[in-house]
Amino acid sequence: MRNIRIGKNTSNNKKTGLYIRVSTNFQFEEGYSVEVIDMYCIKPLDIDLVLSESKGKKAVVTFENHSIYGGLGSAVAEVLMENGVNVPFKRHGVDERFGQVGTPDFLQKEFQLTADDLYRTIKSMI
Repeated sequence: MRNIRIGKNTSNNKKTGLYIRVSTNFQFEEGYSVEVIDMYCIKPLDIDLVLSESKGKKAVVTFENHSIYGGLGSAVAEVLMENGVNVPFKRHGVDERFGQVGTPDFLQKEFQLTADDLYRTIKSMI
């Protein structure tokens, strides 16, 4: 896992770049302190990282470019609940629906996976 603190690290990974763009908007345009954790795998889940980084936060939002059911968001929610962490939490990803065929840009818009969509989700949490 990579813990990306905005302003100190950059990434050429297109997906991580989306997170950085959204986080930068919150940090510099709205004055929030934002942390991005790039969890490239969920098994084994770094439970200690989830717990340590969720403490003292105003909200935790997971983002995945596929179904929100049975993925990272579900795993993080389980860890938070089982350990009594009381923080507003939201999974952002594809809700229950059939897939589509198209270009990456079309699919991101179709499934609400753009930077603007993620920004709106986070904004609704704070």
